[in-house]
Amino acid sequence: MSKTARIEIRFGGETLVLTNRRTAFLPSRKLLVLSDLHVGKTAHFRKNGIAVPSGLLLDDLRRLQSQIEHFAAREVMIVGDLFHAGDNSDIDIFCEWRQNFSDIDFTLVEGNHDRVAEEVYEKACLHAVNERYLLGGLQFVHDPADAVGTEFYIAGHLHPGVIIPTGIGGRLRLPCFHLTDSGLILPAFSKFTGLDTRNLPKGQSYVFTDQSIFRL
Repeated sequence: MSKTARIEIRFGGETLVLTNRRTAFLPSRKLLVLSDLHVGKTAHFRKNGIAVPSGLLLDDLRRLQSQIEHFAAREVMIVGDLFHAGDNSDIDIFCEWRQNFSDIDFTLVEGNHDRVAEEVYEKACLHAVNERYLLGGLQFVHDPADAVGTEFYIAGHLHPGVIIPTGIGGRLRLPCFHLTDSGLILPAFSKFTGLDTRNLPKGQSYVFTDQSIFRL
């Protein structure tokens, strides 16, 4: 796996590390933050007759494991859409993978796709909360529209991306972190997702590739 590229920003009174591995890290709390893992999406597609490689989820989990180990994270915060389509074989894979990190707390701020039974949360050793989670001067929500109050938000949901002209008539579509005056929108952690390049609020994008991350 390629080396993790990173860039630091000041945000809500905290230093936050953004990476080209689709994660953010809060050093003061040893907290790794991500969004939109969509566990169960590949199995859901296969169940409905759409040929999707079964290794996509395993690739995502290997990348997440490398980030936990890279930062020596003590906690993991998932701001919504950890799951995708109810209980299926992919959730069993995630729960088995989760056992490798029994000493790390995983918190899920429920997203619109997290429609699973309470037993699934228990099986996956997750603490799930509705709507938002407050931590110091930050609030963690799934949809930026759900942020309330004065705390800076960290959210997901939108799968932010940008289009960059190549100068030879072509265009690159790249995922990004998107920083606004009031919060930060994370990229989707799963690579099996689309990009929204049209509906982002006014702000600053931090674009990344497999090799680098940079302010656009």
